Order: sequence, then structure tokens, then C-alpha cells
Amino acid sequence: PMRSNEQFDAFFEHTNKSYVCLEGQKFHDEQMLHAYPLRVSYWYPSNPNNIMAHLYYKLHIREVFSRICKRQNIDDLWGGWSWFSWNKELVVFILNYIDNHPRFLKRFMYTSAGDELIFNTVIHSHISDLNVEPYMPLRFVAWNLKRKVNSPYRPYTLNEEDYDEIINKQAFFCRKVNLPESEKLLDLIDNQRGQYFDIQTAEHLF
Repeated sequence: PMRSNEQFDAFFEHTNKSYVCLEGQKFHDEQMLHAYPLRVSYWYPSNPNNIMAHLYYKLHIREVFSRICKRQNIDDLWGGWSWFSWNKELVVFILNYIDNHPRFLKRFMYTSAGDELIFNTVIHSHISDLNVEPYMPLRFVAWNLKRKVNSPYRPYTLNEEDYDEIINKQAFFCRKVNLPESEKLLDLIDNQRGQYFDIQTAEHLF
């Protein structure tokens, strides 16, 4: 956390919005060409790390099985972050939607990273009527950084060099941090936590 508990509570006591990060149209169109259909049309093991799962992939059983047992298409598939802050209205809406559409929930079983798709697919069509901020997730996630990062894995691990980049953003949290690489950054964040900060006038995340 980048802000104090008091700052966090004060913000949510004075808003009735939900805060999420839906993908933009361009990124969505790119993902729908290949990545998203691949993630939901194949059957994926529930535990990808055991020996049976390794054999499932290595022997191309996934491709064969998915051709035999074809899966129904998902209408208006939409992705986004799986880190969000929902108000009660949206929580109730999602729970009711799943209760009323049990096949929808079941359809996302044995997919790849379905948590990034299932909720955002529902929310995308109801942004205005559910009072959702679609591009303000209140979290700084290091998909890209100003400094050069020598790592193929994202989100990147933050360190003290990233402090100025993240501290004035519209964010209550930052991701990701790991010890010992992030130790100095965490000290810097701790030292400023509780200082005056107006998240509404802060620098936009995107």
C-alpha cells in the first residue's frame, strides 16, 4: 500500500463508484484475433503444474481433446485487470448475474486466466448504469517502466529507481514488490505514507 488506512477509508467514504481497468478497444481487437479465443476454446487443466498436465501439453492432448469436445463461443468476450475495487451495487450485480446465468460461470471452467475475462466481460456492457470507472483501477502495476528492465517477465518488480514514477499516481497500491530488490522502495513509501495526498488531482495512471 502506498497510502495510509485513513486516506484509503476517506476516499471510499466519499465515492459510490467502482474502479476497474478494462482493456482499450485497440488492445481488445488484437487479443480477439488469437489470444482470447485460444484461452477459452481449449480445455486447460485445473492444476497446470502436475505431471499429468505436463503430459497433456507435451503430447498435444489439449489440441486433440479440444477438437473432439468443442466449446461454445462466449459472446462479447472482454478482458482487463483482475485487481479492482467494487462498490456494493456492482458486487450484488455480479453475484445475481452468476446466479441467473449458471452456464456462464461453468463456461469459464478449465480456461486460461479466466479471472481476467469473466468479470470484465459482464462489466463491459454495464459501465454507465453501474457507475464504473473503467480506466482508473487505483493501482500502479509495472507493465511498463521508464527505466530499462532486463526481464522477460511482467509485471516487473519495482525498486527505488521507480519511486518518482509511481508516488504521484492515482494509486493506493503498487505492484509488484519483492525483497530484497524492493526493500529501499518500500522504505521510501513507508516514510511518506500519511502525508497529504489528493488522489483525485493526482497524475493519471494511463
